[in-house]
Amino acid sequence: MDNTLFDFDAGEHQALTELFRRHQWSLPDDRRQRYLQYNKGLWRMTERGEITKDQLFQNRFKDFIWAEFAIKIGPEVDQEYLNLLAHQAQLLPGAMETLRLAKELGFEMNVITNGAKLTQAQRLELSGIKPYFNTIIISSEVGIEKPDPQIFATLFEQQHLQKQGSLMIGDGVASDLTGAQQFGIDSLWYNIYQETLPKELSVKYQVMNHDQLQATLRKIAKSDA
Repeated sequence: MDNTLFDFDAGEHQALTELFRRHQWSLPDDRRQRYLQYNKGLWRMTERGEITKDQLFQNRFKDFIWAEFAIKIGPEVDQEYLNLLAHQAQLLPGAMETLRLAKELGFEMNVITNGAKLTQAQRLELSGIKPYFNTIIISSEVGIEKPDPQIFATLFEQQHLQKQGSLMIGDGVASDLTGAQQFGIDSLWYNIYQETLPKELSVKYQVMNHDQLQATLRKIAKSDA
């Protein structure tokens, strides 16, 4: 959902700014960029199975704040950050229109997310998009994470879905696209940063914004008619 439906970058910016303000930690641009790169690396480690998500949440801010300020803090700061992030439910431009269009065209929509349970559940409610989805699978609730094909199998079993005609829409190369390919379903890459697709992966569609996504959905619906 992040950087596909939700404007995660904007939400992260606001939540991080407020967290540092509350603790009176300075946050110049270079420090913010160091955190963003550090955090991105941690999430990549969870995708590769090198650390657990619990380990990420336990140590993320504790280690970063120590490295930047030599201040000892506990894991409760990460929970504070997640609470702040949970209130950031900004959607990407056109995201709501895409969901309305998909519903009008008769597509059945479901969610599989690796995000934190509190954050994802609250943002779905605040944004008003939850009713568009038949089911929402949060990895921490089922004990499996993308790209593990089993989390896709869990959804397909619950909703009695068929691989033929199913499409995974996501921005995550290591999670969404890899998972879809390993499970054996088509994928659409929401490539907001215009990155290069790894040679070992293939996608059926690629878009950069919701205007392009809406055009693709219309094309799919027309071809299926």
